[in-house]
Amino acid sequence: MSAEELEAGKDFGRYKDVDGDGIPWRTLPATHPTRGSYFTRGTSRDAYARYSERGPDYVYNMQRLLQKFDTARSLVPAPIL
Repeated sequence: MSAEELEAGKDFGRYKDVDGDGIPWRTLPATHPTRGSYFTRGTSRDAYARYSERGPDYVYNMQRLLQKFDTARSLVPAPIL
């Protein structure tokens, strides 16, 4: 996301899949002075990177990761042997 999108109040969720490819939007460091930054680790997060132990949040993240792998499979070139 750009600084302009963040400034306009566009909904930002670190793990939110907005276009169905399984790959969430990202912000780069220093994109905006106060919005869009995050620091997380692990998979116990909801779409907005808030810590969660809720089953549906975990399932959402795992399904998103599977979709991400499927998307990557169609984009990454085959190995040259």
